[in-house]
Amino acid sequence: MTLHLTKQIKSHTVSIRQCVLMIENIEIQINYSNLKLADLIMNLSVNSNYNNLDFIHEIKNRMTDICDFDSICNEVFNDLNIMVTFDDEDIELLKGFFSGFGKSDVNGQLLNCKTYKEFFKHKLLLLESQE
Repeated sequence: MTLHLTKQIKSHTVSIRQCVLMIENIEIQINYSNLKLADLIMNLSVNSNYNNLDFIHEIKNRMTDICDFDSICNEVFNDLNIMVTFDDEDIELLKGFFSGFGKSDVNGQLLNCKTYKEFFKHKLLLLESQE
């Protein structure tokens, strides 16, 4: 395996691990604080544990009071310059997770987190086995 490919796999693995952590963080915040969507994104954007997740900053930077969160997410997740460490499957998972974000009651939000956290954990196990 070439050095470049090895670095790419490691970066991909780090990004997926950070997605798991991000979803766990969101789950905790939904469960224990009644934050608005914009505040939740703001909290994520200042967390240094997500330095591989450039999409968080892009979403935060594009959000305004009159924004359509779904269209912002679609724009960001379809921008391959932002999503460089993710493959197509990851991007679809992120789109799915964020499309359900803020759309239902607390239990629905927590179920969304649990579901997508499991998808990302499964992906992480696969990537770690390739390293």
